[in-house]
Amino acid sequence: MSNRARIPDGWTATNRPLGPEPGEVVVWACRTTLAAGVVDRLESRILSPAERARAGRFRFDRDRRAHIMGRSLLRRLLSVAHGLPPGALDLREGDHGKPCLEPPLDAVGFNLSHSADRVLVALAPGRTVGVDIEVAKERSPHDEIASRVMSPVELEIYRGLDQAGRRAAFYRLWAIKEAVVKATGRGLTFPVRELDVLASRSGEDGRPRFHREVEADGSLWRLAELAPGAAAAVAFDGARVEPRLRWWTGDG
Repeated sequence: MSNRARIPDGWTATNRPLGPEPGEVVVWACRTTLAAGVVDRLESRILSPAERARAGRFRFDRDRRAHIMGRSLLRRLLSVAHGLPPGALDLREGDHGKPCLEPPLDAVGFNLSHSADRVLVALAPGRTVGVDIEVAKERSPHDEIASRVMSPVELEIYRGLDQAGRRAAFYRLWAIKEAVVKATGRGLTFPVRELDVLASRSGEDGRPRFHREVEADGSLWRLAELAPGAAAAVAFDGARVEPRLRWWTGDG
């Protein structure tokens, strides 16, 4: 399947990895459903030896594809942003697993996420950024999980929704919280129950309303929901801007 199939509204399709402009927050999306030969070429030509080794350890092909697509797209975009070959980028992991580059290449904030057959990569020059995507599962104990990740205020709002509303709100809330957590770089050490992102039961569109900014870990984070065919969000510091949404249609 091509990455051109069923591109969601609001996303600009392009087959050119374009660098972000100063002050921008750019979120790229792609699907992992490319031909096996294309995925294999991306793995061999763009990924580092460590990334290729990790790809080989995945039990399921869908997870291997997501890893290869995410890392190859990230490397291509950072390559353009920094004017370096993709293989010259020494991608590392911070203390809690967040990918990073050493100075001076840390001037462009970035993050990535994947769920099912969708991948997101966010780039933000001069900012810290986190992104997350959550494709809803047919069977998910979201009520049980909600009690472990939502604040008391959020739980009260959540429990006032009907079953369908709770399911949709859960995935939206989880994507927003994960984006904030990933922006902070705190990983599992972040106290997610202390973070309020759900504002009210019903906004102007009749759906639950979420905050557009929150304070966490000593910083003010701007929040934006995305619509790549799943619940998704980006969190970033600095001045508020509308994220630019790009859909990668390249075939490797």
